[in-house]
Amino acid sequence: MVSPAFFHINSNGELENNIGTSGKEYVEWAHSNGYKVWPMLQNDGTGMMSVTSKIMNDYNKRQKLINEILMACIQYKIDGINLDIENMKQEDKDMYSRFIIELEPRLKEIGMTYISKQERQKSNRVKVIQLKVNMADLLQQL
Repeated sequence: MVSPAFFHINSNGELENNIGTSGKEYVEWAHSNGYKVWPMLQNDGTGMMSVTSKIMNDYNKRQKLINEILMACIQYKIDGINLDIENMKQEDKDMYSRFIIELEPRLKEIGMTYISKQERQKSNRVKVIQLKVNMADLLQQL
């Protein structure tokens, strides 16, 4: 899997991309070489915490962003989306979960899926814990 930084949320809460011709060629190259393409969607930049909060707390804005994500997935023939949403208020955590709940079935309808930074962090913690347990077992056997 490759995850180029193709998408970001702008200061108006809209999805923007920087794919261009070279990005389209990259997607074609990746697919022809057996890679899945899951571009990152980021919300970095000054003032983005407030913008993200407005999106997460407004049903219509969430739906607009979801529709923009779906259209981009179809248009650029990508395999999934890597949600790298970092600039978020702690109190918006539940609304971000709501966003994921609304996004996931829509992606599945078009044969795609997502991964989010929060899930990657949980997954990495599980791997580290498993590694520590496996190392402890190994040391006991020596």
